[in-house]
Amino acid sequence: MKKIIFIFLIITSCSVFEEPNPSEAYYNFENEDLDKLLILELNDIVKYKNQYGEEIIYEAINVSDEFRTQRTRGNWVTSSIAKLFFYDKKDIELKNSAMNSSIDYRFTRYPVNDIEAEKNKNFKYASKFYARVYFDFWNGISDYREIYINYKSQKVSLMINGVNYKNVIIIESKNDKPNYNSTIERSANVVYYDTDFGIIGFDDLLNNEWRIID
Repeated sequence: MKKIIFIFLIITSCSVFEEPNPSEAYYNFENEDLDKLLILELNDIVKYKNQYGEEIIYEAINVSDEFRTQRTRGNWVTSSIAKLFFYDKKDIELKNSAMNSSIDYRFTRYPVNDIEAEKNKNFKYASKFYARVYFDFWNGISDYREIYINYKSQKVSLMINGVNYKNVIIIESKNDKPNYNSTIERSANVVYYDTDFGIIGFDDLLNNEWRIID
């Protein structure tokens, strides 16, 4: 994987104090958001190996190619669809078919108060960049496979297979027991997330240390 910097023409964000837009508000990615988006192409391969030489291989099976998305809300009574504000998102889905396991990266620029934003779709409220990872092996207590990325967290450098990853956030589940679903034992309790490359490693309750390889 290579980190590529894209330069986009960004519409200046409006604050909550500005006049309402004549059409639906658009919560677009800001300049600082774009550098947090992972750069993966469809069919890219991501591999992890543990200290015993075992590998887990993921393939990118879905990479959204357009950011702009419209928030909608269905009305079950009238079967109508209300079109609300627009927002930017990028989704990346990695799949290991053999283990029926996935890693889903989801990045969005979304209004902080989405209830108010839905009530007044023409007004651009304060917004925030959100990054979440849905990792099937994660054993989080309350959120299970959902991991929130806090970019204000302390970052460290990790040398993995000759590569120095400089912006790594260490995320711990603080759960010493695995979670289960019908097919997967969720036992990963530590994730190493690099802000440029995504999950570069994880540890599990079986004392495996999985690290990314080229």
